[in-house]
Amino acid sequence: MKQDLKNNPNIKLGDADIGISDEEINNPKNTKVRITTYIDGDVYDELQRRAEAGEASGKYQRLMNDLLRLVLFDIFTEKKTIKATKKRA
Repeated sequence: MKQDLKNNPNIKLGDADIGISDEEINNPKNTKVRITTYIDGDVYDELQRRAEAGEASGKYQRLMNDLLRLVLFDIFTEKKTIKATKKRA
């Protein structure tokens, strides 16, 4: 999802210079997209439990994003590959 937030008429940006570059503003990781989805109750309960325990600054949606990034961007796979390589050596 690539957007130019500065030129989007639906987004109001103030005039204050807060030291954020155009690149950071337009980074997809910094853009929130509203979706509607269903997740299983046990998954929701676990996200809530972990958030209440202090993970992801206490926000279950932030925790869900963090966990999705771990899976979607192969962070787990990279760690497993590193472990497997060390075992072979």
